[in-house]
Amino acid sequence: MRRLALLVLVVGVSLCLAAPALAQQGTAEIGGKVTDQQGGVLPGVAIVVTNEDTGVFRESVSNPDGSYFVSQIIPGRYRITAKLEGFRSLDRRNILVEVGRTLTLDLMLDVGTLNETITVSGDSPLVDLSSAEVGGHISAQ
Repeated sequence: MRRLALLVLVVGVSLCLAAPALAQQGTAEIGGKVTDQQGGVLPGVAIVVTNEDTGVFRESVSNPDGSYFVSQIIPGRYRITAKLEGFRSLDRRNILVEVGRTLTLDLMLDVGTLNETITVSGDSPLVDLSSAEVGGHISAQ
């Protein structure tokens, strides 16, 4: 009887310790380096990793050495977008992420043009300059 109780205790403790390890095996990771066309690293790139099946997304920013890392994502098909001012946006689709693996995906951004937006605002004049009509009120006095 004592042996059975000890066996149940050992099995129970083993299952409790194994549960977190099993939960961690159901995820994956994506990482890599972001560079320009000449191979220079690009820090501060906004990276969005989106699960194409569920729409769930994770955001990240590249480090000063150009590296990025997104951990604990659910395996599936993903879309990765990368944006940085002065560069063209990068959009890659149908990236397959498998269970328990770290996918190394280096990204290269092409130099783009800066977009400028000019907004002109003004008030309309109180005097109607488009009409030549003269009007007024003349009294008898």
